[in-house]
Amino acid sequence: MKIQLEMTVGAGRVLLGAACVAILCGGGALAHAQGSQAATTTDTLVGSALSTLGNAVATLRAEVAILQTSERVARVTLSAAGGITLQTGAWIARVDHPQPGNYILTFTPGVFTTPPTCVATPNANEPVAPTVECTGVGTSSIACTSTTPTGHVNTAMSLICAGS
Repeated sequence: MKIQLEMTVGAGRVLLGAACVAILCGGGALAHAQGSQAATTTDTLVGSALSTLGNAVATLRAEVAILQTSERVARVTLSAAGGITLQTGAWIARVDHPQPGNYILTFTPGVFTTPPTCVATPNANEPVAPTVECTGVGTSSIACTSTTPTGHVNTAMSLICAGS
């Protein structure tokens, strides 16, 4: 079995087909099958490819860390009663549900330094899905209201916010 992989890094191109065989079969088996020179060359290719791949992963991690500190995207799913059923991280500190269809979500302090942009979607199993509108977005909270043509109604919802 031969697996052929190709990796392009910057202006250079590295073929990893032989490296995969060396990793799967082990250097000793390859040396026995193709001679000691092939094993040494393959070991060098594997080492070089792994080093290049390691550097690329480190660079990617650094870029993701920068992005996470400058721009945050967070998601929460609420039950109809206002309970948090799913949340990315811990960006919502509290949910108040003062009356039917009204939800006030308080952000964990320091999560957003500027008011985020948010989108809410109802998760309803009703013939006519309610409309969810969020207003009063600030760095510390957002208020969402769920309505149908007959008035305010409790509904489960998902909220996605992006900001810094």
